[in-house]
Amino acid sequence: MNPATADVEGLRQLADRGEWRKAAEYGRRLLEEDGLNAEVYFYRALVFEKLGIAGEPQRSLRRALYLDRNFALAHYQLGVALKRSGQIGAAARAFGNVLKVLAGLPGLAIVTAGPGVTVGGLMELARMQLGTGSGS
Repeated sequence: MNPATADVEGLRQLADRGEWRKAAEYGRRLLEEDGLNAEVYFYRALVFEKLGIAGEPQRSLRRALYLDRNFALAHYQLGVALKRSGQIGAAARAFGNVLKVLAGLPGLAIVTAGPGVTVGGLMELARMQLGTGSGS
């Protein structure tokens, strides 16, 4: 990927191919160009998670959510990261935020930064994480 044509889609493609180090560098360049892009922070969090860089996934997800508090997939991933680190109460709040952000949206709508992830599907995942199942 050429830095002159850097975009979020290029970052996503590198991550999808498992080119984690290239994706980390690519994301860094994207943030130099536009440090206010919540999706770049989101994808960087996923890359940092794969690279095993402690603390960075949560930091990047929190930055994404600071920029876009309605970023449901970032709330979900933050919940997963918090749960993994034993912060169960904070994780539950993050999963609850997914449900709040998506409430009232059409179930088949696609969520931001989630190619193929629907509102209904993400809500169901959040409910499963909360242990409330469907219909809650």
